[in-house]
Amino acid sequence: MTHSLSLVVLAATLALGAAPASAAPTFRIKELGPGPHGWASQALAINDGNVVVGWVQPERNGPQVAAVWQPGAGVRLIGTLPGHLASNALAVNASGQVVGFSGDGEAPEAFFYDPATGMQDIGHFESSRPNSTATGISDDGTVVGRSVTSTGAPHAFTWTPAGGLVDPFPDVAGAEALGINAAGQWVGGILKTASEAGVRVNTNGKRTNLGHLVDDVPYTYGKAINGAGQVVGSSGAADGSNHAFVWDKAQGIRDLGVLPGGTYSNATGINDAGVVVGISDVPQGRGTVNTAYYHDAELGMVDVKSLIPDDDPLKAIVQFDAAQAINNQGVVVVNGTILKPGYENTRYRAFLLIPQ
Repeated sequence: MTHSLSLVVLAATLALGAAPASAAPTFRIKELGPGPHGWASQALAINDGNVVVGWVQPERNGPQVAAVWQPGAGVRLIGTLPGHLASNALAVNASGQVVGFSGDGEAPEAFFYDPATGMQDIGHFESSRPNSTATGISDDGTVVGRSVTSTGAPHAFTWTPAGGLVDPFPDVAGAEALGINAAGQWVGGILKTASEAGVRVNTNGKRTNLGHLVDDVPYTYGKAINGAGQVVGSSGAADGSNHAFVWDKAQGIRDLGVLPGGTYSNATGINDAGVVVGISDVPQGRGTVNTAYYHDAELGMVDVKSLIPDDDPLKAIVQFDAAQAINNQGVVVVNGTILKPGYENTRYRAFLLIPQ
């Protein structure tokens, strides 16, 4: 009986031909836009419920204000801390809690926002230097970021509502925490005397150096981390430019390269399937321009536009300049400009790429 079944399977295989390789994903473009609030927008992070955060600029010459896009509900501005005109949302967790900064670039104040309780000030390490930014939040509400001290050096921080602001290694100046996963592992970088080392930090505080793509170009920063502990970011390449990398415990740091004709790249997001998104440049005219890329094990690095069908009405009129994040449903956060002549309110826009 086993032999007969094998013959049936073999016959079916011959009839159908060899199994095809995995098809490249295709995406449709969804414009998030600034909504009814105004002039321009940028999206920076997304959770698995497709809640997106970033900023909206309500008026042409006005400040940017932190914003949340809810599926089916449009965009909502979440405001600023008291006394500030501007804010920016940088990360969101599964519960819809948001972190970022309020104020201008000279003296930002890190914030934590809960949909039920509103926005609160996370604080900073030194009262004489009110400068902090929250860059990531885990599903249990642990926040990571950086606070600049009176010496001008940033220090990484972790923050929880119960424990407040903590410096995980207070003797290390020039440290930044940039992303955190659901397990509480976070990534960032440490500026040393003549190098910048990317790090991954476990919940117990153990620090792992990510290494460098090229030993004599000692620059590495971890930007994002997925549930499996894989890290992406940028590191110095042999030609002196920066290249996107992926790091894992088994294989170490690996160069993701650049798009054809490009000179540099940066990885900004990775999901639990190991799909990476980010920024690379491509030739245009006598120089290059930034564009968004998608990278997986099958395709390598490709321009996201190559994955959008030509009949998508926005494909021909949008110029993407960055992919910022990807969730576990494969939805990609991108930003760019609509180039169509006469398009009403033509300004910088936030978009999603929805997998088909």
